[in-house]
Amino acid sequence: MHHVIASSIRNIMQKLKNLKYSIGVTGTFPKEKLYDYLVLQAYIGPVVYKFTANQLINEEKRGTPIFIIFEYMNWATNEEKETLYILRSNKNNDDIQAGNKILKQERLFVNNSYTRLKFICDKAIQTKKNTLILFGDIKYGYGNKLYEYIKNNSNKDVYYVDGNTKNENREYYKECMEKDLEGNTIIVASIKTFGEGIDMKNLWSIFLVDTSKSDRIVRQICGRGLRLFPGKDKVILFDFVDDLRYSTHPKKYYKDNYLWKHALERKKIYQEQNFPIYEEKIKFK
Repeated sequence: MHHVIASSIRNIMQKLKNLKYSIGVTGTFPKEKLYDYLVLQAYIGPVVYKFTANQLINEEKRGTPIFIIFEYMNWATNEEKETLYILRSNKNNDDIQAGNKILKQERLFVNNSYTRLKFICDKAIQTKKNTLILFGDIKYGYGNKLYEYIKNNSNKDVYYVDGNTKNENREYYKECMEKDLEGNTIIVASIKTFGEGIDMKNLWSIFLVDTSKSDRIVRQICGRGLRLFPGKDKVILFDFVDDLRYSTHPKKYYKDNYLWKHALERKKIYQEQNFPIYEEKIKFK
């Protein structure tokens, strides 16, 4: 019931006049005191049982251990960082959408970086097992750029999925990955299509190449790797973070960039789930 706040589901629940029992299950129950938490219980009822990912993995042994690797990418020039810093510093505080507008500019800047794209794709090509690459918006074609680079620079079986991909094609791509025991399959998919609600057991690596700070979305993404598969002792989630912080001093930064702030929020979510976290700082020439 992690989509219970959607108007369509609320309408259904409101029209069930003679409902005797309602049972809701979700892998991403909202945090207490949040609006979503109250709405969910208003329609389904009080929480009667919680079963965490940590219990599933470490106590019941029915989930694959998930390891998080933060890839801190320091690829932008100092001049580019300064420009973004000036934008953040001069945002209109009277405009409640000001931060979101700057975030969009930051994401567009990041998605136009060939250096970033090449690093991510080369790392995916080097993986020895099946990999899922999750990107965000399809508006500017970033997912297609990832797909085309990997397709043209490797012998991998690579597939692309977004909201316009037919269901039968999505199922075919998933089936190809499940049957691929050589670990040669990469699926490049939007978070909205393959970030939740799909079941792929023969999946060993997840690349999160876009930003999010939503507890529900991040936990759903982690859930893609939980499925058991013979020989699979762990799943690696690579979380790619763009370090666009501006500094005129080696140890002092001025206003963290939005993508960096979002990564800090994701780190808290991983820590709450007791996932082991490793960090790697990537510097580019």
